[in-house]
Amino acid sequence: MYGAYYGKEAVKIQRGNDKVEANDAIVMIERVNMNLEQGMGFFDALSQGGVRRFRAVMLTSISTVGGLMPLILETSQHARQLIPMGISLAFGVAFATILTLVLIPCLLPTINDIRYAVTWFS
Repeated sequence: MYGAYYGKEAVKIQRGNDKVEANDAIVMIERVNMNLEQGMGFFDALSQGGVRRFRAVMLTSISTVGGLMPLILETSQHARQLIPMGISLAFGVAFATILTLVLIPCLLPTINDIRYAVTWFS
């Protein structure tokens, strides 16, 4: 991608992206759990949790990707080793944002249904 060589450093950055993605998801799920403790219905708690965390997740992602753009677009020979790491981090953060804001709210009702089914059969 972008004519950059991806070495060990870019793979290490991808491992770091896993931690960013997990942190965003945990914060969002924690907000949903706080809403449930306050007595909201499940789907209301889920939608309000998504609304409350949307701005924070988007601002973090946009500022990270925007901050990496000068590195990604750099043409000097000295930056050749850093460009693959910047590309890896920027696209990883963008992908993690999509997962956090779309996939997590879609999976939570399914996980909740499975939890109720397990307790019903027990």
